[in-house]
Amino acid sequence: MLGSIRRATVRGLCFVILLPANAQSGFTLFESGQVRPLALSPDGKLLFALNKPDNRLELFRVGDRSAVPLGSVQVGLEPVALAVRNDKEIWVVNHLSDSVSIVNLDENGSGRVTRTLLVGDEPRDIVFAGPGKSRAFVTTGDVDKNDLSLLLASKNTAAAIGDPKDLDYDGTITAQDARKLISLCSLERCALN
Repeated sequence: MLGSIRRATVRGLCFVILLPANAQSGFTLFESGQVRPLALSPDGKLLFALNKPDNRLELFRVGDRSAVPLGSVQVGLEPVALAVRNDKEIWVVNHLSDSVSIVNLDENGSGRVTRTLLVGDEPRDIVFAGPGKSRAFVTTGDVDKNDLSLLLASKNTAAAIGDPKDLDYDGTITAQDARKLISLCSLERCALN
């Protein structure tokens, strides 16, 4: 019973606008489409919703027939998908800023970004898999000159553990990492254009 109430609450927050088939607009929408903008916490007590125009993750406490706002967390540009890793951690895919924001929640249900991962061009979605959901898989667009520019801007600097720019995992961002990235280019002549 409680599960069906929670599902009904989530559905109640979604709005669908139906336009006539012949409706036309002179406005061209340049926003990225959302992939997975809503999720419940594993215990079913919290609802997470992406607010793409404000680049925020909105937090709600789910009641019997309501969702009470708890607050919001500023994330990257154009959040399009989210995945709940556990009761205290949500990963948000930011399409325009080419990143994933890792949001940790405190005991009161408020959150903050504790880490931002640069993941490649135009990420769209994320899933957790493997033993204990210990691995994150992010879908991205092309590896291009912008990715190379980001890497070269950090050349000859120390890399944190898991830094996506440290492609050879030696702890330093070097020319070797740039060569590896060029080999991953998915656009013709991407390192030159």
